Amino acid sequence: MDSDLGVIVGLGIGGQDGIYRTLLDHGINATKLSHVCHAWPRDHYVYFNGRYVKSDFPACLSSRSFGEGGFILLGDDFLLVSDMVCVNTDIYDSLPNIPTYDQIKEAIVAEGRKHFPGIRIHVVPSGCFHDRSGCVNIPSDVRLYSDQKYQHIDIFSLLVPERKLLLLDTFYWESAALTREYDAVAEQEGLRLIRYDSSQDDVRIPLNSLVIPGGKVFVNSKARSLIRLLNGEDLEVIGVEMPPQIADPTGGIRCQTNLHDVRDDPLEYLSDEY
Repeated sequence: MDSDLGVIVGLGIGGQDGIYRTLLDHGINATKLSHVCHAWPRDHYVYFNGRYVKSDFPACLSSRSFGEGGFILLGDDFLLVSDMVCVNTDIYDSLPNIPTYDQIKEAIVAEGRKHFPGIRIHVVPSGCFHDRSGCVNIPSDVRLYSDQKYQHIDIFSLLVPERKLLLLDTFYWESAALTREYDAVAEQEGLRLIRYDSSQDDVRIPLNSLVIPGGKVFVNSKARSLIRLLNGEDLEVIGVEMPPQIADPTGGIRCQTNLHDVRDDPLEYLSDEY
């Protein structure tokens, strides 16, 4: 791991001490946050290639932006972005009243290039704009659309750039048509896509795990089949003891953490108006 890279750990819905101690035990520079508004640091900013993109707070509970890390997975020189990043933002307001899905994707890429110039951006389906067969089914007013199940890309997918590895949780995906869109992105970026069924693990959203540059992955210790899978990919997989989760958890380990340069003060990028 880069010695200049650190991790901040928010309150989340529990487990902060366990995450913090586990990071320290494995040589990671970690800092605990105590402000209740900083429960989910991943929602506040995206740190990529030495740059910070801040989220559109204080309207964070309804706003979507390229500074909200739950919508973005970071590759070495590319981004995977949930199509739901556009909802309740200027991106969607710039579109026709009922846009086509291609128009939505094009608008997202155009906005992303403003924040991440020169970076390849792949818009991938959340499932919110499609029916179960994979056909486009855009609601009449997407601005009010708020299906919490699929919005965040890190609920159902995990990207490990060092191993060119992309995992997709088939428990959340009932459509082979949508999965094929991930196959296409994987082929373009030279990734190996692994379909993983989280229903076999005793934890909700286990792919919401923290990937540290250098090949460390911090995973809920109850996700035993996921840990076995990742161990087989020449990764250093570290289990974190997390408290029992409710049926539909607000977030996981990735949501509860964020990366930063230790020479910077991450509090500058965290809103107190969450």
